[in-house]
Amino acid sequence: MELFEASLIARHAEDEARMRTLLSEALKLECAAADSVADDQALEPTRSLLHRSAASMALQIFDTKTARRYVDAGLVGNPPAEIKRELEKLSERITVLEAEMTSYALKAPAGLTLIQRVIRQFNSDPPTDIVGLANALGLAVFFSDLGTDAGEIIRDIRRGGFSGYSIRVNANDPHVRQRYTIGHEIAHFLRHRNRVQNRLRDDRMYRSGLGTTVENDADALAADLLMPRRVIGRLRNEGITDVRELAEKFDVSVVAMERRLGLRRT
Repeated sequence: MELFEASLIARHAEDEARMRTLLSEALKLECAAADSVADDQALEPTRSLLHRSAASMALQIFDTKTARRYVDAGLVGNPPAEIKRELEKLSERITVLEAEMTSYALKAPAGLTLIQRVIRQFNSDPPTDIVGLANALGLAVFFSDLGTDAGEIIRDIRRGGFSGYSIRVNANDPHVRQRYTIGHEIAHFLRHRNRVQNRLRDDRMYRSGLGTTVENDADALAADLLMPRRVIGRLRNEGITDVRELAEKFDVSVVAMERRLGLRRT
């Protein structure tokens, strides 16, 4: 446990390189311990606890292959209900991380991707649970005084979600603007993570230095997350056509809804 405790100190100090080195060494020991009891299902809860620990450590250094191996092995047999739920939660996170690392540049997926299915869990009925969506994608969300800026996405090994990133939103902004900012930063994470590096901050005009094309792309995805056209169409078919009523339903500004409906250009 000394290696693991030392990795926690490194995490708190935001020394990612040292944290990963220490966790990698701790993981070797935890894997060996889990392997030593893998074939004896009578050794519960020790067996599933060791497998959960190994999977968790592997996930923290983004070794999804090792994490998957120990989650699946831990679920074999009859682990206690609480540990089983924790293993299943780890399995969900591994699946999301694997999907976030997948590129479709060479071959388009057949049907919805896993990330698109996750998104639909949160935006199929208005308003979109945008913080819940961020959390499901491995992003922690914090609100703080960002001065004249709207928000930022940062590499955050100390407080971040299981992806290793956090979104910070200006606590002084109106609620609907905060929701849009979270959607915008989620878009940067999903579409432009290779350009985020350690920090990407957006000013009040959602300009980050990445260029107009990138920011327009993030704006478009944020609108898709908060105001999916398929859901707007469904509500309009049900008779809800007033712009203000739609804006209230989706918990967005009237201006944002007008833009979404093509009633406003800028």
